[in-house]
Amino acid sequence: MTAFANRTPFTVHHLFIVDMNSTHAPTEKDILARVNDSLDSIRQSESKHNSQKHNITIMTITQGLIKCVCHDVHINQATHFNETINKQGSNKALFDAIGGSIATWRALSHLREHADSHQVSIFSDGKDESSKKYTACTLRTIITSLTGEGWKFTMIGTGALFPQVAKHIGIHNYYICRPPRTSKERNFLIAQLKRQWRLQQISNQLNSETQVAA
Repeated sequence: MTAFANRTPFTVHHLFIVDMNSTHAPTEKDILARVNDSLDSIRQSESKHNSQKHNITIMTITQGLIKCVCHDVHINQATHFNETINKQGSNKALFDAIGGSIATWRALSHLREHADSHQVSIFSDGKDESSKKYTACTLRTIITSLTGEGWKFTMIGTGALFPQVAKHIGIHNYYICRPPRTSKERNFLIAQLKRQWRLQQISNQLNSETQVAA
């Protein structure tokens, strides 16, 4: 009982990258709801599993410009996402912004505590027209490398070409949003988090049993 109580929590660091020029979302309310539903799912996951701890960083991108809304705050502090949506057109330098957001988050890693899992969720239709620093190929190289290190990437959005764009940049875990939002969509991220958490618990148990046997 004492050992369980003193067990170090399974810590997950989340990065949300939100495309504020996503033109395929039917309404501004729908874009905000996708992010807030995901935050709710993570919050519910921690509430149900006391052995989990979730911290969140949210970055928005508007016309290629990156804004850090919050950095490494506990999930319960990120109570509501209510940024202003840009309705002036598509995010032409989207790949540059996604690559820049990931690079910035990695550069700030020394300001965060140790994480057992890194989860990156990108909310966008994936349209890019004029990125210069990052191409789909360079993003795929970066994302594939980080995935090999255990990072988890999820892309959430709409549009006919959305699945192809996600795969083209190396993200095979994606969800196509179709209004109205269903309970399946709302709980998509929490299902991924539960799976990752369970795998980690199994790994920890196997390592513990190996050490005892030795």
